[in-house]
Order: sequence, then C-alpha cells, then structure tokens
Amino acid sequence: MDKITIIPNYSNFLNKGIGFADYENVVDSINLLRPLYSDYFKNINAHVSVTDFNSLKDTMLIYFGNAQSAPIDGHVVHTLLFEHIPQELTSGNVFFDKKCAVIENESSVDKCILIQMRCASGTIMDIGWYFPEKNVLLTSDWSHDNYAISLARFIKNKIIEGLNLKPLNKTKVSKIRHTPKI
Repeated sequence: MDKITIIPNYSNFLNKGIGFADYENVVDSINLLRPLYSDYFKNINAHVSVTDFNSLKDTMLIYFGNAQSAPIDGHVVHTLLFEHIPQELTSGNVFFDKKCAVIENESSVDKCILIQMRCASGTIMDIGWYFPEKNVLLTSDWSHDNYAISLARFIKNKIIEGLNLKPLNKTKVSKIRHTPKI
C-alpha cells in the first residue's frame, strides 16, 4: 500500500490573522468536492503540503503547498484550456490562487498536462496539473469558497473528459456461501 505523507499547512492562515476555527471551515468545504471526484482518486485533500511527491498516486490535492526543498517539476506534454466559462463564475480571483506551481522541466520523467482557464478578463490562468502515469491532480484553490466550488463543479465533466479520467477499480467483496462438508 502506498504511504502518502501530507502535512496540514496552517501558516498561511495564521499569517493573515485567520484562526484555526476559520481554517477548519475552509478545509471542510473540500467535502463538497470529494463526492464529485472520489470515483477517480483515492485521496482528495485541500490546503496541505506535500513532503514526497514521488509517493503520490491516485491523489487530488487542492491548493497544495510544496514542503520539498526542490519544486515539483514536470514535462508538460499537453495543455487543456477551458474557454467560454460564464463570467460570473470566473470573476472571483481566489479559485486561481496558487501556493505552488509545477515547474516546466523538459528533462523531467514526470509527464503532465497543464490545465488552464480563460478568465472573465480574458487572461489565461493555470488552474491545475495532471500527471497521468501517477493519476495525480494538483490544483489551484478550488475549494476556497462557494464561488470556487461552483466553478469546480461546473468544470467537473470537462475535467473528467479532457483528462480522460477513468474510475478507479473498486474492490468488491463477494459473499461466498460455504456448504459444510458432510
């Protein structure tokens, strides 16, 4: 079984004078997104730090921080661009916040797909990186508030289709009837 080490990152909230109670409310909003993506990822977390990117598998990290000494890098092999999103959904800036970006590195063994969105202002913003070989999706702040969650819900089907996500194999436990030997 893969072990994933994730460290909650409280420093960003404390530096802005937001207390732990507020932090819990922000983290709880991930529960509104988990059901949408739980068929595709085993682990879905928000506002966390990654200590070992190489150990991640079948994971979606929303607004992730990189606790490694070196940034996460990837060889971008494809770009998925979302356009024609309703203006009221892209007018909030928090959805596009990033703590850590994936650094484009041609020599990286980790191939990734850059996910971008054209905002209401016409600007193209990075909103995520998908690593198909690991089935790892790293995103900007999709779970921050109701506006961000609405936008994440709006693009859900486009994400699944555009990244060609497949549901994880769910292990089914079958009940076997044992007939006693006579």
